[in-house]
Amino acid sequence: MGRFLRKDNINDLRSKLQTASELGEILLPHGCRVEGFPLKGGEVFVVNNKPVFFMGSDGDVIPLLVYILKSSLPLPRVTVDMNAVPHICNGADIFKGGVRNIDPDVRPDGIVVVVDEKNLKPICVGTSLMDARAMREASGGKVIRNIHYVGDDLWNFSRSLDNRMS
Repeated sequence: MGRFLRKDNINDLRSKLQTASELGEILLPHGCRVEGFPLKGGEVFVVNNKPVFFMGSDGDVIPLLVYILKSSLPLPRVTVDMNAVPHICNGADIFKGGVRNIDPDVRPDGIVVVVDEKNLKPICVGTSLMDARAMREASGGKVIRNIHYVGDDLWNFSRSLDNRMS
C-alpha cells in the first residue's frame, strides 16, 4: 500500500527532482496528488493516479516506461535496430553497433529513451555515456547504460500499479 504525500513533502520532492533532473515541473506539476510506493532501492511515485517515476535511495530519478509510453515526455531518444531489442529487454547495455539514430540533444550522463527502429516504441531508459556527436563518431563500444527496461522489476511493478489505478 502506498502513502500519500503532503504538500510540503511534494515541494521537497520537487526540489530534489529539480536538482536531479530538469523534469521536476513536468513530473510533479503544481497541485498534483502524489502517492509513494516503496520498491527495492527506492520508491515509485504515482502522480494523479499514474506511475510516473522512480527515485532511488541515492536520489537518482528514472522516468518510468509505462509513463513514457502514454506521455510526450521531452527526453532525447536513441533508436536501435531490431536485433538489439531482445538483449536490451534482458538488461544489456546499448552498444554503438546497434544504434541507428541519435537525437542531437543526447548529453553525457543524461537520461535517454531507447526506442526500436520498427515500431519506435520505448524499450529502455538509460544514461548516456557521451554526447550525441561523440556517439555518432564512436567506432564501437558501450554508449548507453541500461537502467530500466521492458520486463524488469520496475516495469512489472509500475505496470501492476498502472492497471490498478486505471
